[in-house]
Amino acid sequence: MRRIIFIILSIMITSYTYGQEMAYPAGDSSSTEKNIEVRKDKCSFVVTDASIGQWGGRDMLPGGEDADEFFPATDMKSMTAVRFSFFNRDETRKIDLVQGFNFFLEDEHGNVYRPLGRPSDYEGATIDCSRNFPSLYPGERYAEVLFFEAPIAKCRYLILSVDANSIGYTSPVEIEIPIDRVKDLRCDCSRPDAPAQEPKRLSIISPREGKTVNPGETIAVRVQVTGRAHALNKLVILSPTDVLEDSSLAYGYRVTVPSDHPKGSFTVIVIGQWLEDGEETLLSDLVTLEVVDPSEKCVENCVKGTKVRPD
Repeated sequence: MRRIIFIILSIMITSYTYGQEMAYPAGDSSSTEKNIEVRKDKCSFVVTDASIGQWGGRDMLPGGEDADEFFPATDMKSMTAVRFSFFNRDETRKIDLVQGFNFFLEDEHGNVYRPLGRPSDYEGATIDCSRNFPSLYPGERYAEVLFFEAPIAKCRYLILSVDANSIGYTSPVEIEIPIDRVKDLRCDCSRPDAPAQEPKRLSIISPREGKTVNPGETIAVRVQVTGRAHALNKLVILSPTDVLEDSSLAYGYRVTVPSDHPKGSFTVIVIGQWLEDGEETLLSDLVTLEVVDPSEKCVENCVKGTKVRPD
């Protein structure tokens, strides 16, 4: 599937500062604390970060380019997010990426994980490009975040295959990602290496404190739980107008600000109930949002303190 249309629509002009580069023969791979790199013919194929999280939003179907299909508003999906980077190290060659790359993800058991579209509540940029993109001049690179289905629990490493036939590579470039290099942003209850006595923690990881919202707006709330998560019995989500009890532990919810809510604060509280050996433990976290008056908007680049009302 050609990704260039999505990349051009999402392009962000970004300047890069590169650290000292280590030399490896073409075709060799290297792994630093942060990056996993494969070099071939004066080009670098790099995985700079990988994580598994719970996100909601649109899902790209296999073999298609229509990314307009959305999950229901209450659904969250486990996904693998892989940040991929391609670097042109050839001092005498300009690389044309008009046709882009194709990406595939599998594990050591032969399981193939289908590609997914960018989830609507994923926070952060997903495309970084040089100002000349889709041309890559010597020393330039581009990066993007790729989304796939989450791996199985028994997976020990993932293999990202990059089909770079569009720039002359006749066989896929494979980057092996050890699973211990993949950050798990969900609860750790299934990880065999999780410390048995890790303190229980509950936190709201989205939205951020102080986020501005409008009356009638629906907010995606993501919860993270660590430590003895297998003993977590239920989560309770409280807002000024709603109470939701969740014993299925979805870790992702939708909360709607009432359309008549006045300007001011709107607080969402999450309470976790642990039941273990006949004992109950309750932990909570909260986030306070700021409801703004939709009739007043401050122009982004206006003089500080000046407000304008829409006609």
